[in-house]
Amino acid sequence: MLDFSFGIIPFQKTSNGLAVLLVQHKNGRYWSFPKGHPESGEEPIDTACRELKEETGLEIDELLSEETLIEQYQFKRDGQVIDKTVTYFLALVSGAFELHKSEIHDARWFSIHDAVNIITYDEAKAL
Repeated sequence: MLDFSFGIIPFQKTSNGLAVLLVQHKNGRYWSFPKGHPESGEEPIDTACRELKEETGLEIDELLSEETLIEQYQFKRDGQVIDKTVTYFLALVSGAFELHKSEIHDARWFSIHDAVNIITYDEAKAL
């Protein structure tokens, strides 16, 4: 079974350079980027922006690239193999985040170097 999601890799300018926001998802408590499934007829960028806002309260200030990053992996759900593809957009955001507690357990800004060590899954680290 195929499964598609879309997300934003949110960056914020700091006095030490760029920081990236990671969220800790409630289901599994893994650290990754804000993402989610599209609603009917929704464009990928619109899905990614909606999910960012729903999960963190943030909106994008600027897309950093027209290019996207793709994360692919497999997992099992109810005994069925799921082929997951997540398409990420890189964006600058500003302001403070507000967690959507029904989906997100925690969120924090990290340096890019630290984020690579915090992200749970290798497929996301490779991005």
